[in-house]
Amino acid sequence: MIPGLSWLVLFSSFLSTLWSTVQSWFSSPPSSPQQPCSDKIDISHFASSCFELDAQTAFMPPEPPLSRLDGVYEQWEQLLDAASTNFTCPGDADRVPESQIQFGESWRRSVRELPVLSIQPFEFDIRRARRAHHVLAFITQFYIQSLPPREDTFDHSPIIIPAPIAIPFVGVSRQLDIAPIVTYADTVLWNWELIDPSQPMTMSNIRIKDLFTRDPQEEHFFLTSARIEIRGLEAMDIMAKCSRQIEGSSEDRTCLASQLARLAHVIDDITAILDAVREGCDPMFFYFTFRPWIRGADQGADSPMWFYEGVDGQGITMQCSGPSAGQSALMHAFDVFLDVVHPNSRASRGCSFAVNLPNTPPASPGMRGRDVDDLSQCPFASKLSLVDPAYNPHIRTPQLQAVTGLDTPPLTPLESEVQTFIPAHLNIPTHAQEPIDTSFIGRMRKYMPGGHQLFLDHLRSLRFGPTVRALTQDTPHLADSYNIALQALSRFRDAHIRVVTRYVICPARSKTIVRDPALDSGSVRGTGGTSLVPLLKVYRDETLGRRV
Repeated sequence: MIPGLSWLVLFSSFLSTLWSTVQSWFSSPPSSPQQPCSDKIDISHFASSCFELDAQTAFMPPEPPLSRLDGVYEQWEQLLDAASTNFTCPGDADRVPESQIQFGESWRRSVRELPVLSIQPFEFDIRRARRAHHVLAFITQFYIQSLPPREDTFDHSPIIIPAPIAIPFVGVSRQLDIAPIVTYADTVLWNWELIDPSQPMTMSNIRIKDLFTRDPQEEHFFLTSARIEIRGLEAMDIMAKCSRQIEGSSEDRTCLASQLARLAHVIDDITAILDAVREGCDPMFFYFTFRPWIRGADQGADSPMWFYEGVDGQGITMQCSGPSAGQSALMHAFDVFLDVVHPNSRASRGCSFAVNLPNTPPASPGMRGRDVDDLSQCPFASKLSLVDPAYNPHIRTPQLQAVTGLDTPPLTPLESEVQTFIPAHLNIPTHAQEPIDTSFIGRMRKYMPGGHQLFLDHLRSLRFGPTVRALTQDTPHLADSYNIALQALSRFRDAHIRVVTRYVICPARSKTIVRDPALDSGSVRGTGGTSLVPLLKVYRDETLGRRV
């Protein structure tokens, strides 16, 4: 080869490579620091103090809840210590020890003689506010459930919650935008500590702090929910990644399909965790020993309401539900994200309550965190106008707020005013005296922390589910993944039905030797105050009904 020609070929190759590189600089979009289908957990797209949602722990607080209140509030803690140590059974149990009867009378008198403490110090300290709500919720349950049965069985007058706990309890509930009763947040989200404080929170490095019975079976029951929340972090990561794609107008359908298949796997893991509750909690213990302590006021048509003495001067009367897994924002997020629609679940109807409030209700600013002064500073504030006010607790009409005095009135109807149509093919028994109240899901949102309610509004406003459903029309593999995720959610609801049957329906029926028709599964209520199995079957079939 001619020497000069060899040099010329090399130089031409160099120029060609250089030109290609320069062209790529101008024609290629800037590379993203993170690939859309990355497996790294990152929910920063959702995380906000407005939502009480952390990038590393999702709906669980990022650090262990405050273990104890100090100062003048120590007297609340001491009352809780005494109650959890000395009460062995509810006051309406078949055989209450005489020692407990005497202790109960003395303990309840101590509650009534407490001073009414200000909650102002909690206004900008969310950890102290949560602990205060938790302690007052437990004291309230011990107070009410330890009362002896009324001599007159036809006496349905309200049960009085003494002003020294009622006033601060409702006050801190308004700060946190949550119901003034023991909730899922009190028993799970705000009720844990690390086994090894030097290690991060994991399913094996967490324990429940406060219990009603001090029995490991109760702890296992609550740990089941806590472990579901921890496993749910990956589910939230999937929702964040998919939502970021949709918002960025990126319709990489292969990636979306992959994420939906991954979501199905996570939901199946959560189902396995739920099924494992039977490994450490006996159904008879749950129903007869533990469950009575967490009952709400809505345990039947004759259940007396609760009167919160001294609140807003005149006191308020409400009929609230007890804690339920239906108060977990994670469970609601699955439905919102996958566009599973439950008719009649927006808001409660026919609320059984009576409230006496002044004409101008007290302000209820909620607890936004130190770094957020008002709702307009939330990252999604511009989208609030898109959110249906029926779903949004922070967009309330003056009339509604004047009636309740709370942003999210924790009021539970025993029945829905609107008869719900149940498809015949579901084989669900009808009960003429008690129609199925499918507003349960909507009602349970009122018992979540205010930030979690707000997050669900935000997630709904993103309209991921409807967008994906539209994309599946001409993308078979995306439709398959979407259906797989729905089927996984349906399997979870099947597992929920099994748990309810094992832990509530069967023990309830075992109370009588001769079966009482009134104890049919359609009439047995959960701690959330609703008929159980028929309702859960409706939700399961509504889930499958969204398949494309």
